[in-house]
Amino acid sequence: MSNADEPSGDGLDGFRRYRETGDRRLRNQLVEDHQSLVEPYVRRFDHKGVSADDLRQVALIATIKAVERFDPDYGVTFS
Repeated sequence: MSNADEPSGDGLDGFRRYRETGDRRLRNQLVEDHQSLVEPYVRRFDHKGVSADDLRQVALIATIKAVERFDPDYGVTFS
C-alpha cells in the first residue's frame, strides 16, 4: 500500500477520492453518509407551511452541491 492509499484518519478520505475521481457513486455514498445533517433543518422549518418532504428534497439537493464543492484540503470537517 502506498502512502496515498493509506487512510489519513481525519474522516476526509472519501472526499479526497471523490475530488480525485469525480465518481458519482462515491458522491452519492458521501451524501447518504451525511443525511443526518438534513433532519435538524427539516424539523426546524417543518411548521413554516412547507411540507417536510419538500424540505428534505431541497436539503438533499443542497447536500449534493455541498459534497461536490467541498475541498478536504482546507483541513476542516464536513458538517
